[in-house]
Amino acid sequence: MGTTGSPSFRHAPATDTADAERFSDFALAPVLYAAFLRSRVTTLSADVRLPDLDVDARKLFFLAYCLMLCSAGAADFEDEAGTRWHSVLNPEQRCNVPLMHMVQFASAFSCTHDDYMNPPKRCSFW
Repeated sequence: MGTTGSPSFRHAPATDTADAERFSDFALAPVLYAAFLRSRVTTLSADVRLPDLDVDARKLFFLAYCLMLCSAGAADFEDEAGTRWHSVLNPEQRCNVPLMHMVQFASAFSCTHDDYMNPPKRCSFW
């Protein structure tokens, strides 16, 4: 995913909790996107778009993914079992790092080869 000082690690120190969050975000984003694509085939006959905006269903997926992370922020939250958790990574990092390593993101947003969110070398968990 990068080395200390690289853009992917510039916001958070390496800790067991931070590494676990990076790992889960990095591994989960492609799985969620694949599930989204499978559900689109069976549930949507036409591409969903926001009126008057250049935002199709693929872009909406990535926007919703990041909104979920940003709305949770780096604050405490409680899971269904009542366990309290605290995110140690900032929302920008949790959103950007997994997505910048997905070619599907670059394709959805028509990133060029020199865009920050379209690095020349990508990592893949899967």
